[in-house]
Amino acid sequence: MLAVAGFSLITAPITGRWVATSGSRPPLILAAIFMTAGSLLMLTLHTSSPIWWLCVVLSVLGLSNGFNNVGLQTALFAASPREVISTASGLFQMARYMGTILSTVVLGLLFGAHLTTSALHVLAVVLACLGALVLAMSLRLPRRT
Repeated sequence: MLAVAGFSLITAPITGRWVATSGSRPPLILAAIFMTAGSLLMLTLHTSSPIWWLCVVLSVLGLSNGFNNVGLQTALFAASPREVISTASGLFQMARYMGTILSTVVLGLLFGAHLTTSALHVLAVVLACLGALVLAMSLRLPRRT
């Protein structure tokens, strides 16, 4: 998981500068592409996969996290009227926490007491579908004027 956190940390400041010049749409599109690609790469993992390959797969997902964190917050602030920005920010954080809780439930249902490759592959398909959905939603964001 260090690869996910590390690449998120590296990507976030770069994304901040990118968002300042291009808006939140391009980083969110790239994040969705990395999310989908990383999820599909999880399908290549098996019990004898080398550690370096696991790090590559998790690094792709970490890039997605870095682009998403800054891009989503910027999109929120751009779309919310000034009068309700604090409420919108609170709802945004609540949605993130709910996503964390739901992901824990999904992981518990898939893996139970044992981590298996087949369950990991099911998770990969679910995440790839979510990545495609995020890509479709990101493409609907208005272009920066």
